[in-house]
Amino acid sequence: MAKNINSESSTGPTHREKRQAKKAAKREAKIRRKEALRNASTGVKIRNAALNVITCCLIGIILVCGYKIGTTLWQYHVAKSAYTNISEKTAKVDPKQFTGVVDWKALKKTNSDVQGWLYQKDSPINYPVVQGTDNDTYLHTRFDGQWSGGGTLFVDSRMEANFRGFNTIIYGHHMRDGSMFRSLRGYTKEEGYYDSHKTLELATPHGNYHLQVFSAYITKATDPKTYKVAYDGKEDKQSYIDHAFQQSELGIGEEEISVTPKDQIVTLSTCAYDYEEARYIVVCKMVPWTKAEVAAGKEAQKAKDKK
Repeated sequence: MAKNINSESSTGPTHREKRQAKKAAKREAKIRRKEALRNASTGVKIRNAALNVITCCLIGIILVCGYKIGTTLWQYHVAKSAYTNISEKTAKVDPKQFTGVVDWKALKKTNSDVQGWLYQKDSPINYPVVQGTDNDTYLHTRFDGQWSGGGTLFVDSRMEANFRGFNTIIYGHHMRDGSMFRSLRGYTKEEGYYDSHKTLELATPHGNYHLQVFSAYITKATDPKTYKVAYDGKEDKQSYIDHAFQQSELGIGEEEISVTPKDQIVTLSTCAYDYEEARYIVVCKMVPWTKAEVAAGKEAQKAKDKK
């Protein structure tokens, strides 16, 4: 006897239900893909926005830095041109051939604070030296009265004028372009520098002097022995001389360059960056030009003026 099979008693999904389930799965997958795309798009937008902000900041930094560098270079150029003009046209000093002859009348007309002219062969030092009523004015005031980052070489205002005292301290900036007193670092930082720069030349309205370098060292700006401005007698002066020799990194002694309390000294000072408030110091003995040297300088100047 044949069995009666009831088709509706099957527990599996019908064909229709399977189609509907597939469609639902496709719709769900499509929704998930759209959501993923939306999320990805939002992330990209955020990243792009962040990159734009960073790019703008970097461009801004580059522009600001470029402006500052450009301004600094321009200031160096202006100062160099100004001092070249003062040297060649006002003072009539030729850095290629220093004769010791200086047009003091023209310099005093430009700046009555002028005390001398400092020169060194094979170095950038070729500048007028002034002395004001304080130690601040000429830090950023050029010889012609204009503002300048490099200022002017100046004598400590507390010291005797016209290089008449036992010691005269001259201050100058350590400029990154090599100007003013930056070359002084060579005495303690460059091997062999002293051997080719043993002297400087100082011209003043009352006479010319060779400055024989006998000491170079680094000290603090607050060093009371180095920056002493008054001396009480022979022993006090000898103490300064002894201190200069003791501190020196040049390796020369009094047997090579004799310095006594009867001599006059010039101390050159500029900033150093070895530590906070560090200073390069170069100490020199003033040796007057001989009459023959003065005469030869005048003859050389006359020959130059005729050209």
